[in-house]
Amino acid sequence: MADEKNRDERVAKWALYCRNNMKKALAQTLPFIDDQLKIANEFYKRLEKEEGGREKIMQLRRLRWESADA
Repeated sequence: MADEKNRDERVAKWALYCRNNMKKALAQTLPFIDDQLKIANEFYKRLEKEEGGREKIMQLRRLRWESADA
């Protein structure tokens, strides 16, 4: 419970920082997001080369869409 409150406080603090310093916040977060997307794309490329890889990717996509609908 205390961890959740602490997390909520950090999120609120970050949101306020973003609102007041949009350019700085973007400069800090965009490289991280770009790296995450790059890593994910590399993973999918490797997975696609494996036996049954395309099927696994399709299963992951279905799971993602199903969870988005929930």
